[in-house]
Amino acid sequence: MASRLAGEGLIEIPVSGAIAVRASRLAHMHGDPADRIIVATALERGHELITADQRILDWEGTLRRLPATE
Repeated sequence: MASRLAGEGLIEIPVSGAIAVRASRLAHMHGDPADRIIVATALERGHELITADQRILDWEGTLRRLPATE
């Protein structure tokens, strides 16, 4: 499955120390560790995040994000 997705352009981003530290320091972010790592990864890499997760969309931080509502 992973090799098929990689063939379609999926890039796996490992969780680095910088991402882990940033995830632990996200101000006013709820406690879900997976969401924190996803957000920290987008911030650390300078990416815009496309998500349907309302808690991430409502977060007051400076993350560039697009709602994936459909």
